[in-house]
Amino acid sequence: MTTRRHFISTLSAALGVSALAASAKPKTILLQSAWDTVNIGDIGHTPGTLRIIEQHLPDVRVVVWAMKLDERVAAMLRRRFPKVEFLQGSLTGKSERDERLREAIRRCDLFIRNSGMGQDTSFMEFCRKAGKPYGLYGQSYFPSMVEGKGATERMALLNGAAFIYCRETKTLNILRNAGLKPPVLEFGPDGCFGIDVRDDERGLATMKKLGLEDRKFITIQLRTNTAKLPGVDDKRVPSLNPLHPSPQQIADDERRAAV
Repeated sequence: MTTRRHFISTLSAALGVSALAASAKPKTILLQSAWDTVNIGDIGHTPGTLRIIEQHLPDVRVVVWAMKLDERVAAMLRRRFPKVEFLQGSLTGKSERDERLREAIRRCDLFIRNSGMGQDTSFMEFCRKAGKPYGLYGQSYFPSMVEGKGATERMALLNGAAFIYCRETKTLNILRNAGLKPPVLEFGPDGCFGIDVRDDERGLATMKKLGLEDRKFITIQLRTNTAKLPGVDDKRVPSLNPLHPSPQQIADDERRAAV
């Protein structure tokens, strides 16, 4: 199994530095992350991966391209990681913040797409044109990433990555069976597993409300085929958060709930 040390060694190689020695000029990682603020995973990816980088590559500068932040999540991230710069924007937008984002990517030494399930390739296309190495950490993909129209182009971009770490073996097998051969293609746990931030005030209040004792309970979050937000449908194929689940999806939810 891939260890965290293996991941850090891969990062160091992609950055062109030693993980054990400071470089004369600090290297910069641009981390695309913070996908949303409505579930624990989309919030947890960012502080988890930031902590791993902070702990093992303390001399590396990190800039986060945050896709979505709210006031509470932004405050938590800035409080825990005061040295990290947080940017927002679009690769194709025309505003000042969009240009700041593009310039940050052009100036970075390594672009990392953090743990998630997006099928987007625009960041790979931009990095390739800018001559910047890019990698994917804790990534999941549908089979359609390597199948159907445009698959040849998407696979070429994936093969151009410095590394791809898949957070589960299903995605790893999809990519391997498709014949992908980037320099590193391995299993690597989701960035959430590096998280160390806590909200003791709200957590203790919830434990008291539910009558829970410290270290005497487990929290289990069931996967359900339900809309992420009221009235909002998921247009992806396959849909993970459908507004109108199919009979099979309803049956899957009932089966999980019965366990």
